[in-house]
This record gives sequence, C-alpha cells and structure tokens, in this order.
Amino acid sequence: ITAFAFFIAVNGFQACSKFDSINTNPNVTGTVTPSMLATNLILNITQASADKSFTSPYLVSKHIAWGEMAQAEQYNYFGRTGFGGMPVLTNVNKMISLSADVDKNGYTGLGLFIRAYKQFNLSISLGDIPYSDALQGEGGNIKPKYDTQKDVMLQILKDLDNADKSFAAARNFGGDPIFNGNVQTWRKVVNSFRLKVLMSLSLKESDPDLKVKETFAVVSALPLLAGNSDNLQLVFSNKAGQLY
Repeated sequence: ITAFAFFIAVNGFQACSKFDSINTNPNVTGTVTPSMLATNLILNITQASADKSFTSPYLVSKHIAWGEMAQAEQYNYFGRTGFGGMPVLTNVNKMISLSADVDKNGYTGLGLFIRAYKQFNLSISLGDIPYSDALQGEGGNIKPKYDTQKDVMLQILKDLDNADKSFAAARNFGGDPIFNGNVQTWRKVVNSFRLKVLMSLSLKESDPDLKVKETFAVVSALPLLAGNSDNLQLVFSNKAGQLY
C-alpha cells in the first residue's frame, strides 16, 4: 500500500509539472499588449454583424418588435453574460494599466470614450444602470450599485470631457484599425459624440446640473467631425470576419 501511494504521489507531481506546458497553445500569444486590447475594443463598437443583432438595442427599448421568432431582447432575457456588450469593457482598465507612460494619454482617452459610448447606449435603453461602481469585479465588487440615469449622463459627459483632454495631450497610439491611432481624429469623434449626448438631453436643458446649453456651446468650439473621412466606421475588407 505504501509503495502504491508513493507511485501515485510521484506521478501526480509529474503530471502537475507538465500542466502549464500541455495547456499552452503554441499557436497563440500568451501575453497581451495595450494595442491588442485597443483593437478588440474598437472593433467591438464598429463591426457590423452578419445577423440581425444590430436591432437588439431597439428591441430592448421596445422601439421595434420581431415577428419571425422569439427574440430574447424583446422579453428582457439577457442571461448572465454579454448584457449590452458590457463584458468587453473589462479590457478598458487593463489596456490603460498595461500602457507605457508615453502612451498612457492615448489609451486613456480611448478607454474613456468607449466606456461612455457603450454605457450611454445601455442607459438610453434601460435607464438606471451601474456606472460609478461598474467594472470593479476583479477587486471584489460583484454587486455594483445602480446610478440614476441623470447621474449616468453626468458621468458620461465628464468622461467624454476627460477623453478629449487626454487625446489633446497624447501622441498617436497603436492597435487602431480605423484611424491608425490619430489622436486628432479621435478628438473629433469624442466631441461629436458629446454633442449627440447633449442633444439627447435637450428636454432637460433647464436642469442646472446638466448645463446642456453651456456645455453645447463649449464643445461646439472644439474639434468636430468635418467630413466622411472622419467617420468612425469600418470600410469593406476581404479579410476573414470583415466581409460584411
């Protein structure tokens, strides 16, 4: 019995020592860079789907219905992951923390913009959502508090303001398949989106906290989209996964 136990222990140790090697795919990278995360985040908000998932936000907010078959979003059935495309935002903090000091401003601007962009659309569909406490699961906060929609919009406008300031102080960054990391073009995107957010708040223009009119005037004087060459969009490509 003692010899058998020794045999099991030795083989178990050997198996454990080989665990990492046999579970490492030599054909894929084992590390990640800020530019790789940037590519993932940018494609997440620009890639068009080959199916009808582009209608999901409008199904959620009950602007449209789908009659062909049961569509989960019509009944607010989201499951535990993938809700509103939010899980991808966990890459924002990672992208910023992994970036070198000389690239920090560029990746910070991108991260703030994408977080604001995604959560604006989610709040427009659902109202109150977690924002100030969101994306802290790795630190143990798995039950973030819900912010009122007004507080969400205030934070979105603040994040977009900080995104513009970060891009203004940044150098061009890597991993951008749309603008090749041109921070001046990203400033135009950020500020144009700020105007969109402010226009969506036009019925609240008298709210002293939102300051819709004052902020609109300030943003209008900043770099804005000037033509189709500034569009945040993917163009046709014959690369795998981009044909549509």
